Amino acid sequence: KAQPTTITLPNGLASVPQKTQAWQLVEWASDNRHVLLQHTYDSSTEFILLDRVDPTQSVNLNKTLGINPNQISLLNKKFDQYYLYDAAGGTLQTASLSAPTPVAFLDHVLSYKAYGSNIVLYATDADASAGKVNIKLLQDGTTYQIREVAAGTQYLLNIAQYSGDWYLVAGASSENKVYIYKNPVDQLSSSKPLLVPVQVLKLSNPTYASFSNNARFIMEENGRQFS
Repeated sequence: KAQPTTITLPNGLASVPQKTQAWQLVEWASDNRHVLLQHTYDSSTEFILLDRVDPTQSVNLNKTLGINPNQISLLNKKFDQYYLYDAAGGTLQTASLSAPTPVAFLDHVLSYKAYGSNIVLYATDADASAGKVNIKLLQDGTTYQIREVAAGTQYLLNIAQYSGDWYLVAGASSENKVYIYKNPVDQLSSSKPLLVPVQVLKLSNPTYASFSNNARFIMEENGRQFS
């Protein structure tokens, strides 16, 4: 059995904290070599792309892309392509190491979940009713309205594919439930579009919703409570 290997980041790659710091895994790239890390230090946050094979090739994405987003995620699990989210401006941008200048992608975004290279599920206050937020799905350049949910501070969004079918999770913590849809694009693209959830998971103020590794199971959570 291979022994664990210690990886040391190059000097100057990450900012040096004055008091406190923490590291968090964001996601692995599909090449199994690069991993995206979030470094929180004092009251600031930066994102580090770690090359586990050659740590000297690791990248401070904040410095390289010239931006300080609230969230960075890998686009299609590629280590050199990114979604950049700014919560204050509600903007979602794209960038890559080969073209580091951020490009506008979506606006009025309150939360998002991306899948592959052409699917983004997101919450937006654009064109929403008073006290409501729209959950929309952008796929292959077409935007679909999934549902309206109560405006709040946290939206639970996820999407995955299982056994040839697409499953979508959408909800707001303030509604105490999340809705699960099966093949929503097929339903909305039919001659009589009517989007009906196949399941509703109820839980008081859920804070997290996730698929299992093979997407067979869906779970929502709040502290020690699960559905």
